[in-house]
Amino acid sequence: MEFFKSVFRFFVVMFALFGLLVFLLIAGGVTAAVNYAKKQDMLAPAEAILTLTIDGRIVENASRDIVLSEIIGPSVTVFDAVTRLEQAAADPNIKGLLVRIAAHELSYAQVQELRDAVHAFRRSGKPAVVYADTFGELTRGLPSYYLAAAFDEIYLQPAGMVDISGVAAEGLFLKGLLAKLGVEPIGETRKEYKNAWNIFTEDKYTAPHREAVERLLASTFDRAVSDIARDRGVDPAALRALVDRAPLFSAEALAAKLITGVKYRDEVLALMEQKAGCARYQPLARYTPSPFDGLGSQPTVAVVVAEGEIRRGRGETDPFGRRNTIGSDTTAKAIRDAAADPEVQAIVLRVNSPGGSVVASETIWHEVVTAVRNTEKPVIVSMGSLAASGGYYISMAADHIVAQPATITGSVGVIVGKFYTPEMWKKLGITFDAAQIGANARLFSSNTRLDEKQQALLDRVLDDVYDTFVTRAADGRKKKPEDFEQYAKGRVWTGEDAKERGLVDELGGYAQAFDAARQRIGLQPGAPLSFKFYPEEPRLFDYLFDRAGDDEAAAGAGLLSDIAGILRRIAALAALIEKAEQTGLRLESEPVDIR
Repeated sequence: MEFFKSVFRFFVVMFALFGLLVFLLIAGGVTAAVNYAKKQDMLAPAEAILTLTIDGRIVENASRDIVLSEIIGPSVTVFDAVTRLEQAAADPNIKGLLVRIAAHELSYAQVQELRDAVHAFRRSGKPAVVYADTFGELTRGLPSYYLAAAFDEIYLQPAGMVDISGVAAEGLFLKGLLAKLGVEPIGETRKEYKNAWNIFTEDKYTAPHREAVERLLASTFDRAVSDIARDRGVDPAALRALVDRAPLFSAEALAAKLITGVKYRDEVLALMEQKAGCARYQPLARYTPSPFDGLGSQPTVAVVVAEGEIRRGRGETDPFGRRNTIGSDTTAKAIRDAAADPEVQAIVLRVNSPGGSVVASETIWHEVVTAVRNTEKPVIVSMGSLAASGGYYISMAADHIVAQPATITGSVGVIVGKFYTPEMWKKLGITFDAAQIGANARLFSSNTRLDEKQQALLDRVLDDVYDTFVTRAADGRKKKPEDFEQYAKGRVWTGEDAKERGLVDELGGYAQAFDAARQRIGLQPGAPLSFKFYPEEPRLFDYLFDRAGDDEAAAGAGLLSDIAGILRRIAALAALIEKAEQTGLRLESEPVDIR
């Protein structure tokens, strides 16, 4: 009897969960259909002001599945912002651009990419206006103001500030804490500028570490000051003096010509409507340009997005665009697929990564090399906020590399390490015992030290990986290894400094990468392109049935997932929705808008 009760309860739970799934799918489908209908109305030719809020929903990469995006709420990727601003500049129905800058986590490189897009939009002659309640609030607001400086006019509410109080870096060091815990870091780096391991072994910056950090800050700050001074028509020396006086209140900022005026939101809206000659607003998140002749006949460029830490195997795609990883299998297959696609004429590899596994980086690097050597399709790398260490490794074989001035790149070096923890376990009253066959079977156990032979082995591995990295980077950049070595040593550079040293070819972002692609496939500057994204975007059903495999066998097996696997994914979807609510992204459609 108990058996039948258990079976009955199982089927009740199963049908309840499937009922939840069906409800979510229907709700998502209805929402998508409603918004599609709204979108069709938006597509009807009508004059409008393009709007965008710069906040936490501006991300490097996010899901493009229509149903999933309606469930968790729309995001705007950097690619979306750049390409849609370019389209809006040529769209006769878009009469102006109005942007609100709120709290965000954009890097300086992402700010520079958006600045470039705003400058390009302004060349159309249409007004571009920005406003904010404050540019920082007793906190550093330089990135926000740096972005705002690219607009025709800047408005700030009366109580707001312009907090352009400079740039800074604070290093965290755990040496003292680890000593108190009884944990000893055991590791090696190649070479002196490879400073990530310093967190565990030092209590302050080493001389090379400080040199690299201070140069990063100086390069980023100098470029920001130069750009702002040019945009606002102020003397760079006077602007540096204002930095040391910051934060500046609205009246001070107005007197210094850093802002155009002091207005509240409703006053800015009224002003913009007067400038544009219309009162209809079109959120950039849902903007589709007016149809034009030749739609669909443009040359196709593949965009391969590689964002996050580099790992072996499959990558993980966060629908929110915040915790993606680069899987070697996933990204390698994406490059192969793009190279084999007869529609694709060029490949743009967008890299935003601090690095990761050497082996995984090698796998992706090989696919880039293969695409460059075995096809006539140019491979262009567009670096995002950072493309360092493994991020540079997967980029260095491309035909052309583009980076923003503030992109963090380079770091041609290697780290290997572990933590020796017997003293910590002793304090906790925990003991271990072990058995092994093979002298190095416990080489990376946290309970063993390295003997002389093992230390020599580790040194040999580090030297081999480092020499291989330098040699391949030099080959990709058309340099001799001995000449490239001076720019390696584990040191990171800004994109601006990297260009001066030949680590990258050009400063810019997506727009410049697409221009490079156009030039290499024989198109005129600004010629229209169509884009195809790789790896293929996981859809809602892919998340549920695990059909996002990186080979045909894995993809085909997804539909045969067992009941338990499906139920786990339903639970994961429920957790995803809960997370969406907690982070302010709502189930109903909420365009990224200023209103």
